[in-house]
Amino acid sequence: MITKCDVVIVGGGPSGGYISYNLANDGFKVCLVDSNPLDRLGFKACGGISSSYILNYFKKIGLDNEEIIDYSFDNVDIVDTKLNRLANIKVDLIHINRRNLGKHLSTILLDKGVNILSNTRAVRLIVKEDEVHGVKLSNGDEIESILVIDASGFNGLLRQQMIKYVPFWNISRDDLIIAIMEQLQGPQPFKTFTLTIDRGLIPGGYGWLTPGKNNSTVGLGIKLGIKHLSLRYRLSLLKRIMLAQGENKGAFIGLIYARRPFPTLVYNGYALVGEAGSQGNPLFGGGILGALIGSDIAFKAIRKSLESHSSEKPLLIDSLWRYNFEFMHRRGKFLATLDALRMFAQSLTDEEMKEFISYLPSKLTFDLKDIVKISVKAIKMISRSRIFWRIFDMYRASLEIQRLYSKYPKRPQDFQEWVSKDLEIFESLKKKLMK
Repeated sequence: MITKCDVVIVGGGPSGGYISYNLANDGFKVCLVDSNPLDRLGFKACGGISSSYILNYFKKIGLDNEEIIDYSFDNVDIVDTKLNRLANIKVDLIHINRRNLGKHLSTILLDKGVNILSNTRAVRLIVKEDEVHGVKLSNGDEIESILVIDASGFNGLLRQQMIKYVPFWNISRDDLIIAIMEQLQGPQPFKTFTLTIDRGLIPGGYGWLTPGKNNSTVGLGIKLGIKHLSLRYRLSLLKRIMLAQGENKGAFIGLIYARRPFPTLVYNGYALVGEAGSQGNPLFGGGILGALIGSDIAFKAIRKSLESHSSEKPLLIDSLWRYNFEFMHRRGKFLATLDALRMFAQSLTDEEMKEFISYLPSKLTFDLKDIVKISVKAIKMISRSRIFWRIFDMYRASLEIQRLYSKYPKRPQDFQEWVSKDLEIFESLKKKLMK
């Protein structure tokens, strides 16, 4: 069977659900494909921590139900493996119940007329002469559309099919984090969201404990490619260090991107949003808020392209490029700067990391200017030559990144020159940090 719609969206998580709601609300015919049951739309195991700013996006689509938020925190503790506090940072955070989010999201999407195909996978793009014309489903059906929006998360099954057209969508192992987490039933000794660092136990990453009244999460993420990985053993050590206790209600292992967004997010008839476009936070990995910010930018840009499109043929790159331009100027610049900071952090020893953490502000906004201020403060105060020059290299790279992303090309014809400079900046920084 062949179904026709204006836009088919693959993935019913927060990103896919948000853009589905807004496009349907504007009168476009939307099909949403998700592999989960309807009452668990877009569900996946994740840390679930986000800035409270995310509530602004939830309210835009009528999601203000208290059942979506499990609990909230107003600060973060960063500790070492002896539980010495390295920093306490004021920042408003919430923990999202992904199961309840999916249940409420499916209800409001159906009310808006979105055609939800649950328990169904989009297994292949329909590509004709360099243009994406829709998707093939796991049940053998097809959906034809003007545009396919890939909000399927890390999986990248559809995006992999397009790498021969867009090689920049290929992923380096250096840009991946492998994470393991465990859900625990019972109270924890910590009362706030807590991070811990240790280059021996958690190389290239960090551990975390998210305490709840009855259910908590403990986990860690480390750089891919570490010898003698032993994720479960590392997690058992982390639990002992963090005094985590309670009955194990399930463990999950997965990969996440730890890099800036892909340099382009569009092709003929095809666009990436959320984690599918690597729009999460490169420093902390993943990120529901990042996915929603990207989805909001995509919706506003793509809506204009759809409104001016008078054909049943796919939207071409020229029409979709506005999304690239808007995202890189408004969000990509910030995420690319965090990517430089992530690379810098992964190059430090434990002692250097502790020293750098001591320069973090008592209140964190994740504003681009604040990130730069941290680097400037550290440069002025750190005297040891090795870390001084690493911070200086990172700071200089961040300035180059901001200038480059502010000049993201307005048309695809100028893209190749821009992406060459982007790769040059990050390759140069990587070499300097490896010395």
